[in-house]
Amino acid sequence: MSKVSLFDYEPHVAATSLSPDELVAEFVAPYVMSSNHLHRNASRHLLCWLDLHKIALADATNAALERFGKHRCRCPGFKATPNSPRQYMSVTRMFIHLLEQRGVIPSKNRNDISQYLGHYAAALAAKGYTPKTVRHMVFNARHFAYWTGNNGGWDHVNRDTIELFARHDCSCPRARSGALKHSAVACRRRDATTFVAHLVGQDVVASPPQHSKLDDRLVAYCHWLATARALSPRGIEDKLREVKRWYAKICGEEVTCSTEVLRSILFDQAHRSTGSIGRTMSTLRSFVRFLIAKGECPPDRLAALNVGPTIPAKQVPKYIDRETIELIIGSCDTSTRRGIRDRALIMLLARLGLRAGDIATLHLDDIDWDQGTIRVSGKSRRATRLPLPQDAGEAILAYIEHVRPTVPDRHLFLRMNAPHRSFARSSIVGWVVKKAIGRAGLTGIPTGSHVFRHSLATAMLREGSTLEAIGTVLRHRKPDTTAIYAKLDFNKLGEVAQPWIGGAAC
Repeated sequence: MSKVSLFDYEPHVAATSLSPDELVAEFVAPYVMSSNHLHRNASRHLLCWLDLHKIALADATNAALERFGKHRCRCPGFKATPNSPRQYMSVTRMFIHLLEQRGVIPSKNRNDISQYLGHYAAALAAKGYTPKTVRHMVFNARHFAYWTGNNGGWDHVNRDTIELFARHDCSCPRARSGALKHSAVACRRRDATTFVAHLVGQDVVASPPQHSKLDDRLVAYCHWLATARALSPRGIEDKLREVKRWYAKICGEEVTCSTEVLRSILFDQAHRSTGSIGRTMSTLRSFVRFLIAKGECPPDRLAALNVGPTIPAKQVPKYIDRETIELIIGSCDTSTRRGIRDRALIMLLARLGLRAGDIATLHLDDIDWDQGTIRVSGKSRRATRLPLPQDAGEAILAYIEHVRPTVPDRHLFLRMNAPHRSFARSSIVGWVVKKAIGRAGLTGIPTGSHVFRHSLATAMLREGSTLEAIGTVLRHRKPDTTAIYAKLDFNKLGEVAQPWIGGAAC
């Protein structure tokens, strides 16, 4: 089919006294150079069928089009369609839309959204989208506007409406033949959501109602985590996901927060890993503390969650040597925009031992260029000033001056693709590290961003730094957390090792 689509026809005032032949001529004018007569046949076939069934052109509704698409054709001169039925109906709807734009058929969509598409395209370009992406997103916006105008209008657009559009069996103009792929559904959903958000921001349509899936108690718990416990939005999301697993057992109908229920939740964790059990324990105690603070649970319930002393981790922390770290840093191609950003990010991991969450939440204002320091909030949002090494500072400065786009978002590191915004999750930092390790051609080494933290502590320990100094750099609250690195000082461990009783070790 030609690249000219239904969405390219702009509304304008036209005489409604045009004859059917004149309307058909205008419709097929963009396709006169094509050997395919699909547009001429489809438009003339529709007019013939309407005439045979005594249906006025102004009454060509969706129901009439459905009848036309399913009719057993005995129309004179139109016994066989030249293309697939899907394409045939797509072109037919294209002709109907042209008639609506010319005033021959009353428009089904009184709220003409097409006038806002130019502003929408400009807004997308301002956010950094490429011209090709802008054209694609604007086309999907036109598609959504057309579909919405024929399926209930803009008065009640919500998430369900967008989902129906994303999955509808399209006979709209330029419909793609074949089965609808998952990627196409996701693309429709994403672009329609972006367009609706733009219209809401311009006060063109009302904001879709937000249906909260949380009851009042869970909403209050999230607020308590943010205010009383100073958790980040990501931390609150993780806590809430864990709470939902056993929430009905504690706060279901006619259920009280009893000792038996709390203990049964702990006993049901035997099939899970040690880390998963630890997260459940931490979240369960947090939620019980919240219930106690709200007066919904007796204070003695917290005693039901007391367990025996924890056994310190036996494994030795994984680390990589300095030479390997420099290879990873060197794998970032500084002739590319992405390489400059990734190098600055990895330099902070390697030189300061920051966590992935620290990197993702860094802001431009956290860097004091005069004092040569950087402010890191950490897990509990307690800000700490750390000295910014010279090479890391130069890498960050190169990223800010030559790569980082000028956007309202004040986060230091942003996505490379539009829209330019902060990382949605801290796991993206680990993904950047994984890609750098792959580019360096390294295999058999630990992956993830936390290995730089372990490596920094190991290097400091072997260079003579005390555990207290390491704990200060890594911002550990408890000395026991830093003590795990004592296992890596093999020289000092060898000095205190006692000979095996009875001679050589077996």
